[in-house]
Amino acid sequence: MFKNATLFALLNTKNTEIRRIPIEGEALTNLRTMFSTLFKSYSRGREEIPFDGNYAIHEGDEELLVINPFDMQASVVEAIRNANAITDFNMNECNDTVADKPIKALFMGEIIKENDEENIHIAFQLFSKAQCIANGKRLLVLNDNVYQSVANNALTINEYLTLVFSNGALKFEKFHYAKQVFSLASYYKEATKDDVVEFADIDEISVADVDKFIKNADTQQLKKRIAYIKDNQILETYSAETIQGKAIEFGVDIVIENGKIVLPDDKKGLKQVLYFLAEDTFKGAITENDYETNSKKRAN
Repeated sequence: MFKNATLFALLNTKNTEIRRIPIEGEALTNLRTMFSTLFKSYSRGREEIPFDGNYAIHEGDEELLVINPFDMQASVVEAIRNANAITDFNMNECNDTVADKPIKALFMGEIIKENDEENIHIAFQLFSKAQCIANGKRLLVLNDNVYQSVANNALTINEYLTLVFSNGALKFEKFHYAKQVFSLASYYKEATKDDVVEFADIDEISVADVDKFIKNADTQQLKKRIAYIKDNQILETYSAETIQGKAIEFGVDIVIENGKIVLPDDKKGLKQVLYFLAEDTFKGAITENDYETNSKKRAN
């Protein structure tokens, strides 16, 4: 795999331009081998969880989040298809980008034709500003137990992958890092401002100050909970009294007025109630302590 692949940089510019990293000889061969090995081992023996924004993988879990199908950026595929047409990366671009780091990610890939179909395989590594050694920075290289200073501009490459793309599917461990490479907003549900306003006006709840509620709910985590509650019709399916009774078991204070659930006007209280309504509150199986979670998937 990646026997003839080229290393590319996905720039952190407004148009997400692509540059070719000019490498040759043994250095290129070693990089191809490294990326190939990492790609092949990335999915091996790991359970693949469809990504919906509600589940996070923890350290040590043998799992991957998967978006299938994923609409891969066309310029990425075209760069792999026609590497010679891509402009070489210039270290001066370390200062010319609109953001605080020159490169979003490094990637290497190949296109394999099988039965008149193209199978695209790409390995991505999230890039950090520290990997760009330029503008007077010095790289210390260990040689025979002595560090030597190298004044030339340089890029450092880590021995890990952030995400992979294979046969139309994007696979990754951490949403936080994956979204720094590609926008994933269209692949999970989060309430819009209009959704939040509409939620505040439904018959089953009471909001004393709508403007304050909108301000307090203006976080990704709370907007995701509002979307979950709306999509699963939690408030339409279960009565306020039933919800209140369940909440007592988890130490959550649900106030009812005129048959409606009153949403707290403070951010901490609002978070507690929304997490409960979105089924993100649980009891420890042994201690029976109450917990909140930012991650869930349905048990088999």
